[in-house]
Amino acid sequence: MALADHVERYLGSLRLSAATREEYRRDLGLFLHWAVTTGRSDPEDITRADIEEFLSGLVRKDGRRYSAAGRNRVLAAIKGLYKFMVGARVISDGENPAAHVSTQKRPRRSPVFLELDEGSRLILEVWKREPATEFESFRKARDMALLTLLLGSGLRISELVSLNLDTWREAMMNGWLSVVGKGDKERIVPPSDEAVEYVQAYLKVRPEVPADPDGEPLFVSRNKGRLSHVQIQRIVRGLAQSAGLDKKITPHKLRATWVTQLLISGANPREVQKLAGHESLDTTMLYAGVRDNEELKRHVKKHQVRYL
Repeated sequence: MALADHVERYLGSLRLSAATREEYRRDLGLFLHWAVTTGRSDPEDITRADIEEFLSGLVRKDGRRYSAAGRNRVLAAIKGLYKFMVGARVISDGENPAAHVSTQKRPRRSPVFLELDEGSRLILEVWKREPATEFESFRKARDMALLTLLLGSGLRISELVSLNLDTWREAMMNGWLSVVGKGDKERIVPPSDEAVEYVQAYLKVRPEVPADPDGEPLFVSRNKGRLSHVQIQRIVRGLAQSAGLDKKITPHKLRATWVTQLLISGANPREVQKLAGHESLDTTMLYAGVRDNEELKRHVKKHQVRYL
């Protein structure tokens, strides 16, 4: 069986949202294209050195080399593929060429997060809207809901995209929001009171939308489909620009804000690691370095803050 066939079987076995599965398909597509064009269409033809050569030569469409984070993401997909083939007895564990390919160390950067006044400015950009149409009322409610949920629950953008109505209803019953994050790992996180308030308000004006292959989406677009990664990024970026924030704000920065606020207000780092779904405590502790920000400390009253 050719490598392309194993890729399809692996993708079909993943318990992931359609959006996340498409990311895996894109990354493995790069690997598959390289393998075919270099005459390595059989899994047994590929060595550890070949994979390392492929990763080092990854170039984007604009000609720039992939970042360390980008190469590590592609490598994670390749490792998953080969682990699947070992499980399917296509190759033995000792023949797995990806097993000993090391991830590239990334430079440690200070996390970028919003201070409380910046979070408030972002939320106020939506709150001060004066809707003139039914759609504008829906959009205001939706944007308030997704922003407060990002700031109040620390969700990754992929986790936000994949949220369904039944998952939210379950959270309203038991107080815990269940999401599937990186590596197909499930975790639970308590949504903030502010997020609950605005998501519930949004649901009152959310239009009826048919279910897609992943269920009934919580956040929907004007075209009554599941809100996409790109659309959410555009919403956050546009609001940051309108609010006059100098920082480059992304959904991930809102997640970073949530982690930082918890640590600043004294939450146990290991508990934060668990809630955030960080594989390593080192990742969580990157955010602990901001605890010396006395100005921010004076404003923090409790672990989950209100931005409006």
